[in-house]
Amino acid sequence: CLFAFWLLLSGYFEAFLVVAGAGSSVAVVLFARRMRVLDREGHPIHLSLRAAMAAAAQQNPSVLLSKERIEAAKGEVSTQLGAMLPNLSANVRQSQQTQFLGTFGLAPVRTEPFSIFDARVSASQNLFSLSLIQRWRASREALQVAEFDAQSSRFDTMASTGLAYLEGVKAATALSMRQANKRLIQD
Repeated sequence: CLFAFWLLLSGYFEAFLVVAGAGSSVAVVLFARRMRVLDREGHPIHLSLRAAMAAAAQQNPSVLLSKERIEAAKGEVSTQLGAMLPNLSANVRQSQQTQFLGTFGLAPVRTEPFSIFDARVSASQNLFSLSLIQRWRASREALQVAEFDAQSSRFDTMASTGLAYLEGVKAATALSMRQANKRLIQD
């Protein structure tokens, strides 16, 4: 029952997940019966509405995916901001050379090896780039959209969880009422 509920709410209908979930459910039931910890009424879970909503908000795949989208949007904001910051580069090179003096019109002699060391640092900065500013602003707006989407997804999950919880409470109350009526009729 819980597996079917998860399947309906998650929207993941891939064959592997369905078969693995059903197999896991069957294995748990078989192990529980073998260990004799499964009774006829099942194991009631006492979960408050607040705890159910908190668990759903923390573990729902849509909510988790929304959190990942927020992190990706934050990375894009940082990338776009980095494009507007100064660029600093350095280059260091060392080489050993010998020269043939005959190429310069001197005596045809090769020189002793000598070292050349070259170190360069350069910096560049865009003074004003409207396209970079617009990209950075767009990435900030995309971050806000991702945050609002995550909040909406979280609220939707909590609302559906609350509705399912209240339906469960209603069903349990109706069941206990019918059992009480049955006892009254039998007495």
